[in-house]
Amino acid sequence: MRYIGKRSTLLDNEDGIALVTALMLGFFGMLMVAALLFMVKSGTWMSGSQQRKQTIVAAAHGANNFFMQEVIRRCLLDGATLSALGGYPRLRLGVVIPADKDQTTVDEDFANKLTTTGGVDDIALTGASDWPGDPDSRDIDIIFTTAQGIDIAARTGLVRTSKGNSQPGPGGGEGPDDDDLELPDPVSGRGKGGGGGEVPHFPHLFQVSLDGQNVNNRIEQVRFSSMYVF
Repeated sequence: MRYIGKRSTLLDNEDGIALVTALMLGFFGMLMVAALLFMVKSGTWMSGSQQRKQTIVAAAHGANNFFMQEVIRRCLLDGATLSALGGYPRLRLGVVIPADKDQTTVDEDFANKLTTTGGVDDIALTGASDWPGDPDSRDIDIIFTTAQGIDIAARTGLVRTSKGNSQPGPGGGEGPDDDDLELPDPVSGRGKGGGGGEVPHFPHLFQVSLDGQNVNNRIEQVRFSSMYVF
């Protein structure tokens, strides 16, 4: 008589159970290690990306201040043109007229923008305005190279002007002296900004729009909109 016994399996004895348990623990351990490596790699990438973004923000902020305090000031007080500004090696930046714009037209439009009340919105909404320019609003590209060697392109434009009564003074705009601007006398109103009677001082207001981005990675970009009181 032949005895037919029950077929044994891996889980029928303690050794088999221990082996399966060890395999499962090893598998979960590998998953944990893989997840940890992924988190470390992602964290490193995010940290680098955030650092590059902060660099772009700082560079674009500097370009924005440069446009307001150097470009607008020189063009308004000294009569300089955008095309004549050129490069600033000490600041590691250069002023470039956009390739798709006519240099003479940009110079003339910008000079008129500085002395005419109005804005880009007037043109975009009504299709007509005494304010020169076009809805694109970009006047210049400020190319800036950071200390880390990252090239930042800042598309910059004057988008709105509110004309005041400040006028160039005897200083001729050569420096940050008080006589660079001649303000109307608050009592007599005399001076290049006044015409008699009590004339308060109304400053020029310039609204600037700037789009900054990494030249080699256009995903990394930032936008500024600021107001310059002159």
